[in-house]
Amino acid sequence: MTQISINKYLTDLTTIIDEVSPQDAYAMQKRGAYIVDIRTTSEIMTGFPENALTIPRDHMEFEMSAAFSSETHIILICAAGKRSLLAAKSLHDMGFKKIYSIQGGYENWRCQSLPSSFPKEHLIDYYQHEES
Repeated sequence: MTQISINKYLTDLTTIIDEVSPQDAYAMQKRGAYIVDIRTTSEIMTGFPENALTIPRDHMEFEMSAAFSSETHIILICAAGKRSLLAAKSLHDMGFKKIYSIQGGYENWRCQSLPSSFPKEHLIDYYQHEES
């Protein structure tokens, strides 16, 4: 059996899933696309793209299938752009047609000085409780 490296697999995924720069994702969001941050709740505590939805990866397929049509423009973001690429493939396999992944993830988003939000104080207890 031939083994495939995760890096090769991720590179191969870019032939199926479009990666977009943080700037392009921000522009797409302004035109109506949804940015969905799939990081863990503890990662969300460090900030997330302004006006993004936060749906942890382990809930994503269930939440997305209930909330969006297969034609909705959805841009996924994680910390570094790898989990979002894998998650985008999962949504693609479910029949979503307009799925994107942000290159470099939230690290790149912050480096580009794009707008971020932080959980409101009353949500911090909720997020911390969710991880318990």
